[in-house]
Amino acid sequence: MSIWIRICCPESVASVTPDAMLNGIAKRMVLLGYLYSEDFPEDELPRVRVEAISSVETFESFDIRYGADQVYGFRVDRWQEPSKGIRSEADQRMSFSYDRDRGN
Repeated sequence: MSIWIRICCPESVASVTPDAMLNGIAKRMVLLGYLYSEDFPEDELPRVRVEAISSVETFESFDIRYGADQVYGFRVDRWQEPSKGIRSEADQRMSFSYDRDRGN
């Protein structure tokens, strides 16, 4: 099952690098561990990998993997024009809802 989470930032995040993303995760490991009942979350940090998967130098898409075998992960994408993306996503959801209500 997929889940999408959209976060809108008031400031540009184009300059964020994989290392900066990993450092940001590291700063929050204790809080994340508390929220998810992990005893020693800082022990998990060496198992986190952040890799740029876009061909440009600015942050466009990151692949974040974690766990001993790094099977688990998620993709982080930066939208340059969020209003267009949000409008498109809302249209898709409305279409899905309409089709579902019609029994399609």
